[in-house]
Amino acid sequence: MRVKSLFFEKYEQDPKRATDYFYQVSKNSHYIQSKRIEKNIHFSVETVYGKHFHGLNLSCLLYALYLFADNLYLRQ
Repeated sequence: MRVKSLFFEKYEQDPKRATDYFYQVSKNSHYIQSKRIEKNIHFSVETVYGKHFHGLNLSCLLYALYLFADNLYLRQ
């Protein structure tokens, strides 16, 4: 609960500072895994509705491929 109370103390003074603090705590505890995020693929596509930004989470994609391959192996 200390993180939560510190966040709200900081938030009363400066919301950006509080958000930066919480983001750093999340990275330090590996809740946000920066190394995996850096490997993601990001791209944008121009559409009739404007520019759309997309990202592929490679850690999830690789896990899905692993499960797919494992499933194929089990069917043999």
